Amino acid sequence: MAARASVVLVALALCAAGGPAPAETRALACEPTSLTPDSTSLRLTLPDPHGRELGVSTEHGFFYLAWDERAGIEGATPRIQGFREARELTLDPRTLEGWHFHATDHGWRPIFTEPGRYTFVTADVLQTDAPPADAIPPSRCVVEYRK
Repeated sequence: MAARASVVLVALALCAAGGPAPAETRALACEPTSLTPDSTSLRLTLPDPHGRELGVSTEHGFFYLAWDERAGIEGATPRIQGFREARELTLDPRTLEGWHFHATDHGWRPIFTEPGRYTFVTADVLQTDAPPADAIPPSRCVVEYRK
């Protein structure tokens, strides 16, 4: 019992001293977690801090939604401006498009086209096996799309 009380006191002291925040503020959150073709809003609550990039992984590939404008991803311009400072994004799933990387067919593509699982992810560097040591790690949330 004394050990449990010590852990609680240490956690409270860290929060009061500006230490680590509760896990809920450090994870990407998607709301709602289930969408249909009639859905008009998807809210992403971003962790603080969050990475420089935002993407979504689907059965049809990986799509970038936002990135550091200086990254120069295939000459594309991100459509979500000011992402680095954002704490929350409200997106329309009916019109949401992402930059699809494909060897012969890259470009902007609609995201929600088929039923399935859509995993949103933010990190400093997405789609790499060797992120920098000081990079903000990935944070994910999942949305199910049903027709």
